[in-house]
Order: sequence, then C-alpha cells, then structure tokens
Amino acid sequence: MSPLASFGGDGRPCGAARLARGASGWHGIAAPKSTPGDIIEKLNSAINVWLADPKVRARIAATGYEAFATSPAEFGRFVTAEVEKWVKFANIKPE
Repeated sequence: MSPLASFGGDGRPCGAARLARGASGWHGIAAPKSTPGDIIEKLNSAINVWLADPKVRARIAATGYEAFATSPAEFGRFVTAEVEKWVKFANIKPE
C-alpha cells in the first residue's frame, strides 16, 4: 500500500494522505517586488492573451492542469490565501 493511501485504525487518512486531501498544485508567474507597475501590466496582458489561445489551453489541459488568467491583484490574493492555509495546517508562525 502506498503511504498516500494509508489509513489509521479509525479508517481516517493519516500522514501524507491527510495532507493530500487539501493539497493542490498550481503554477504562477511572479516578478521582483521592485518591478514597475507598467511592466507588470504588460507582462500580465501578454500572458493572459497566451493563456486564451485554445492550442495553449489544450496543451496545458493535456498535462492535467487547468489554465486560468487572472490579474496581478487576484493572483496576489490567491497566493496570500494559500500561504495562510498552509501556515494554519502546519501550525507554524511565518517570520
């Protein structure tokens, strides 16, 4: 049995299986904090055009991912929420 499929005596997932239930993979593109806003907007616009291409979306889907375009602010909120989720899950205090 794989460790990702292991269960405790009470039938509940344990260890990595418990972790995997709330886990998801994602990729994003980031730039240094000092990058000027107009450059960020140009990059975001070009990336969103690229992600709208059906051929690109099909290639991404073929790898098991779903492509979605977002704004820099939306992506920032998403990353913040992910950090908060995993900080709480791991019971750690970020520095």
